[in-house]
Amino acid sequence: MRKQILLIASVAAVALVTGVFYTARTALSHSFARIEADEARQSVERVRQALQADLRQLDVAAEDYSLWDDFYDYVKAGADPVLLDHYFSRRGLDNIHVNVVWVVDDAGRTVVQLSSDAPPGDMRPITPQTLQSLQSYISLIRTPAGRKPRAAQLVRMPGGAMAVSVHPVSR
Repeated sequence: MRKQILLIASVAAVALVTGVFYTARTALSHSFARIEADEARQSVERVRQALQADLRQLDVAAEDYSLWDDFYDYVKAGADPVLLDHYFSRRGLDNIHVNVVWVVDDAGRTVVQLSSDAPPGDMRPITPQTLQSLQSYISLIRTPAGRKPRAAQLVRMPGGAMAVSVHPVSR
């Protein structure tokens, strides 16, 4: 009889330990999964906020460039390539983290196309693929008179996503 009681007590102890182990394991794994999900959500939110800040900075820079009277005259009177360095320098664009400048006139013709995809200190024209992709977004540029331009946004380009800010050039 003692052996049976000892055997039953041992089996019960093993069952109890096994039950506690699996219960604790399940509770901990759910807890860790929740913690990981919270951390992932916070990381995504930080990235989203950083992206929004970059888009706002790009929008402010584009608006600043679009409000220069001299640049308005440059776009309306016809582009003199000599003056282009006066408006856009590689160093200035690098400081505001801008890689591409594309300006079109009212007729949709390209007036300025610059890319910093060049050796340091240098600027070159936008690649044909990038220019073609930008031209496919011409509907973003058309802002009806009296309407506020859209906020900076992301567009799909051959090399990946590109942040774009569009502002009409005015006095």
